[in-house]
Amino acid sequence: GGELNYRCIGTLDAPYSLYGVDINPKNSNIVIYGDSSRVTIVDTSLKVIDELISINGEILSISISGDGKYLASIGDRGYLEVWSLGDYRRLYSIDLEMDCNVVAIDSDSRLLAVGGDGGLIEIYNLISGERLARFRAEDDIVAIDFIESGRVVISASRSNRIRLWSLRGDREILSYVATRNGYGEIDGLKSFNDYTILALTEIFRADGGSRLRAGSPIWRYSIKFRDTEGGELYTFSGHRGEITDIALPKNRAYMATSSKDGDVKIWDLEKRREVVSIHLGDEVNGVAVSGSGYLLSLIEGNSKVKLYQLEDIYSSADGSLEPHPLYKNQYAVVVGIDRYRRLSIPKLSSGVEDAKGVARVLKDRGFKVIELYNESATRDTILDALKRVKLLAKSGDATLFYFAGHGEGVSGYNGVREGYILPYDFNSDLNIPNRDVLYYDKSAISIGSLIMYARDTEAKHIAIILDSCFSGLAMESKYADKNLYSSSIKGVDGFEYEPNSRAVRVRPAREPIALDSIGGRAINILTAGDDEPVADGSSHSPFTEGLINLLSGRDSIGGGFIRFSTLAQFIKRYVEGRTGMRQRPQYRLDGGEFIFKL
Repeated sequence: GGELNYRCIGTLDAPYSLYGVDINPKNSNIVIYGDSSRVTIVDTSLKVIDELISINGEILSISISGDGKYLASIGDRGYLEVWSLGDYRRLYSIDLEMDCNVVAIDSDSRLLAVGGDGGLIEIYNLISGERLARFRAEDDIVAIDFIESGRVVISASRSNRIRLWSLRGDREILSYVATRNGYGEIDGLKSFNDYTILALTEIFRADGGSRLRAGSPIWRYSIKFRDTEGGELYTFSGHRGEITDIALPKNRAYMATSSKDGDVKIWDLEKRREVVSIHLGDEVNGVAVSGSGYLLSLIEGNSKVKLYQLEDIYSSADGSLEPHPLYKNQYAVVVGIDRYRRLSIPKLSSGVEDAKGVARVLKDRGFKVIELYNESATRDTILDALKRVKLLAKSGDATLFYFAGHGEGVSGYNGVREGYILPYDFNSDLNIPNRDVLYYDKSAISIGSLIMYARDTEAKHIAIILDSCFSGLAMESKYADKNLYSSSIKGVDGFEYEPNSRAVRVRPAREPIALDSIGGRAINILTAGDDEPVADGSSHSPFTEGLINLLSGRDSIGGGFIRFSTLAQFIKRYVEGRTGMRQRPQYRLDGGEFIFKL
């Protein structure tokens, strides 16, 4: 149920057209196959380890055993071959005397099933190659798998009929048509002990009726989960083209699907929704995930293999090991959004780059950072990350929340005005504002709720930094302390002017600032502007540029420690100077002061 970040760590151009990709669950080696007699095995650096040379002219389907020891393949000449992945040798081959389409190995690495034209299904002992059973459906088999620990085989035929076959009684035990109205096709099938996943293309009329009626047809692409009785459990929809593959890690933490629409989507199986969409420049013709779930490989176009590192945003918040002398731990949630699911919301130039720059400098300062960018930064994931930090942070810790993206100020009835940050899945149109504040609470996050979260966190010092329009409404929130705290400490840290450039530079304190000299528990807020729009930027916004410059030491005189108020005053001067006073950052100190180490 965790959210995932992703980054591409390698690309390989295959020397032949590819039909599919898989990952060995034992060692994460990547296996590719297609319009060639070769099955190519590469490591995680995408260097070729070995090639299996088949009797077949091209490979149509492969299956890797759950223990990672064996690979079964079938091809255009009708041969089934089983290979050892320990020494990459062929164990045996069988002439099936039929046109083969699909092969599958059961979860216990004991049996394999093959299906082909004419509806023929054959079951073999994986190790010995002995044929154990034969079934026949009404037409060509397009997908096959095992359920109930290899006791039942499930098949999908070209007529969209799903059949379950018992290996104990050598008989058919269930049959049903998968598509709702009989039109369309089954794009893929995967099965487990308790459910079956079907990738489907279905055809509907414009008003949702059957294609037999009047009206232009509509193609719908979905992934349906069904129980072992054929009952529909739930449906995932979102692809805009034929679904080409389905993949799950061993622990079923999520599902990955590829499509000819050029997207690989990752679905949270607990919350039953899309959490990540990796958009490629060409159609995606296959996807595979490692047993651990932290590697994903895909086929872009006909011959390009890409490998991605997936990271759980909660477990990847590791940061620097260098401790802060005043805090036991420092936690941060960093959010950056420059494009939104709703296309009517204007794109930003620097939201993600702003957030990534802040995340880098915070990690260098010893923070453990949860990063959320674009489609990973939904309302639920942002709130989940805040809850995660709330559970982790103790009384001797410090926490920070940073947001770069769209913000909105809402004037409700009876003089109510509230500021909001807009997550990726915000579901309103900024050009048609709604005066009902509760309407925005459905898909946006109020600044007041961020302050409530801060007040409910056990951490000693909490900072909220918002680079968004109308974020200055944080100063008016009923949940914020109206009394500004002003430190009486002089000479601890401050500013110096560069005589040549007239630039202001911060002079940090050389020794750690004593916490008891600047007040107790702190909630500090810094916003990019007042109740007003704020500037975007080409690489960084003026506000975040000043923040990064200061925290990275570019605008400070040496290393050391600075108070939140010193940082805020510097940012205020920096942004007002850059924007000619058109943008006025605001800050508020509730209690003590957050201390940054430069």
